[in-house]
Amino acid sequence: MSAQLTKLLHDRSHRIKDDWVQRLRAKPPRSALADPDILVHRMDETLGQLTVILDRTKTEGAALGKYSLERKLRKVCQCGLNPLLDYFITGDAALSAIFSDLSPVESTAFATAWHGLAHREVESLCGACCRKQANCALVSVSSVSVRRRRVHLSPICGGRFTGDLAKNPVKL
Repeated sequence: MSAQLTKLLHDRSHRIKDDWVQRLRAKPPRSALADPDILVHRMDETLGQLTVILDRTKTEGAALGKYSLERKLRKVCQCGLNPLLDYFITGDAALSAIFSDLSPVESTAFATAWHGLAHREVESLCGACCRKQANCALVSVSSVSVRRRRVHLSPICGGRFTGDLAKNPVKL
């Protein structure tokens, strides 16, 4: 069955990407990296990764659990600033719309592979984020100007200062 699913994915990839782009553009970006014009360039690679997962995974008996992809990903990235959140959530919606004619077993296989890929990618990016040691939902970055030098107060990354003052401290 995985060969059939990968063929379907290949055959419908243009429709998937068109639907996915529309859904992605409908959501306001959460950060500069979440700009749809940037994320669209990842779509071919992401669909390629999904194909590899489908080829290597047993498709029978897969279970998704009771929670939606969005709810699962929000547990991984509590601050909600990961640019891949809406990317994978809208991709999930596009896949569901384009593959609405699949059997329940095929739909489950696609969704399980997609959810696994999304979870891994979001978790990887969050693992590199300096917010991971702080309570993501409550952290904000502020900046002030001191003597024409830009200072970034970064409580997120261990309370260190970044910017000009990190290199050349000014006595106030």
